[in-house]
Amino acid sequence: MSKRTAVTLALFVALFGWALFSRTRAPERGMSRVNLANLEMEAVDKVVVAGRGEITLSKDGEGAWHLPSGRNVDPGLLNTALEAARSIVSGDLMTEDPQRFADFEVDDEKGSHVQIFAGTTLAADFIMGRMVSGGSAVRVGNAVYKVINIFNGSFAHAENEWLDKEVVKRDPEQARTLQVALRNQPAYRLQRQDDGGWSLDANGLSPSQVPKRFDGGAGRMLVMSLSSLRIQEILDVDPGAQVTGLAASQADRLLLSFAAGEAPQADAPSTLELRLGHAKDGHAVYAQVVGRSEIYLIDEGTAASLRRPLSDLQDLTLMAAFVPQQVRTMVVRNGKKWVKLSRPNDHDPYTLASSEPSEAKLQVDMQKAFARAGAVRGA
Repeated sequence: MSKRTAVTLALFVALFGWALFSRTRAPERGMSRVNLANLEMEAVDKVVVAGRGEITLSKDGEGAWHLPSGRNVDPGLLNTALEAARSIVSGDLMTEDPQRFADFEVDDEKGSHVQIFAGTTLAADFIMGRMVSGGSAVRVGNAVYKVINIFNGSFAHAENEWLDKEVVKRDPEQARTLQVALRNQPAYRLQRQDDGGWSLDANGLSPSQVPKRFDGGAGRMLVMSLSSLRIQEILDVDPGAQVTGLAASQADRLLLSFAAGEAPQADAPSTLELRLGHAKDGHAVYAQVVGRSEIYLIDEGTAASLRRPLSDLQDLTLMAAFVPQQVRTMVVRNGKKWVKLSRPNDHDPYTLASSEPSEAKLQVDMQKAFARAGAVRGA
């Protein structure tokens, strides 16, 4: 290697090292570091997020959070955002050059500008950018840092996404009865048993309407589906009962009651009646909770899972009490031919007896046979 080549190579390495250092260097002395770990969550009463439109989330005097429309904020989403903010501790400094803000998506066009207030005090002010290796770009003032374990998705939500979409704000294990009244179907009532299972209250039903075997698991699933119901959106304008089909005489109705306990709140009453109305555009169904003014849209599939006629709650398992592991004897017949498998207890292997021991096709795999038999259901 010539002397000129060596000098050129050394100069290139030095320039490359300086460029790398200038982009990832730690803050210089006197430069403000960012650490929001001490953000007092209880004191926070307003969050402003600008990016996909500007959204202001405000806490009222009773501790409830609201959107500008007055509707409730999803508490889980809000807590995720505030906890993400508290995790911001500045790492490597990536740039202070405004011309590079767009590269990290911390400019006004692409970034999510988050401001957190505690009363009149601006407790946090930062702009979330894109993901980078090991974290995300976060801009504070003109300094862009790499911050680990935080992502723009914790803050970048449209107003409808911030909306609290939970309908039943009660513990489903506290549910005690469910009354279902569907149009053109017999109304029925389910009740919770002491062991946590669900049974059918046959009072008011004719003998022909009572299932021969009620499926308690299906009843519990119906209760859980209603208890976990989440809406798609809340309509700004009520289109009227003729469109929604939510009048008492038109709608399908489900009335869920809960155990007596602490004093019920306005959004978590001791009883809740949900009405299901007409379909909208083939993808959603109008719904409303009696006593609330809002008209909801819920997923069509979700509505179908709630519109369960009593005939859907029959236990159609052919061998409901069949437990494969407890079977001692099984006989398979084909005309005059037969195979018998038996064992003296649950732990011994099965022994085989057959009318035609030489016919291999009668050698039955016991485990597969039991598994198939246990899964068979009636039509």
